[in-house]
Amino acid sequence: MKALTLWQPWASLVAVGAKGYETRSWATRHRGPLAIHAAKKPIASTLATLDTDTKEIMKTFLAQDFRGDFWGWAALPVGCIVATCELVDCQPVEDVFHFLYKHNMEHETYFGDYSAGRFAWRLTDVVYLDTPIEVSGHQRLWEWEMPA
Repeated sequence: MKALTLWQPWASLVAVGAKGYETRSWATRHRGPLAIHAAKKPIASTLATLDTDTKEIMKTFLAQDFRGDFWGWAALPVGCIVATCELVDCQPVEDVFHFLYKHNMEHETYFGDYSAGRFAWRLTDVVYLDTPIEVSGHQRLWEWEMPA
């Protein structure tokens, strides 16, 4: 199975179904199963790059959608697979941006980089893993074998 490493809190936003698009600077031809891996990078370093509004919107979605209780940023898992999903499409962000607003999904614009020239990967059929699977991640798409 292909896997993609995301920093937290973006990996958990995918896992709880709040983030249905992953934006990247590169397109992919891959379609099909995809594991979502939460990078080992400490969450404090990624949160420092976000404005207060974005952090609050993320926190709201995690608090209402998280399986069990959301105990705060530091409780988000790192260095593990947190979900699986289906990668069903990859489009230029310009094609997706207006769709998000038309369908009351504008929160997605806080969860990705929708700058011109980037690509939006559509993720569906997300399966949250109750017990994350510890594994080292890699850059770009990489191969991961799901344990039996």
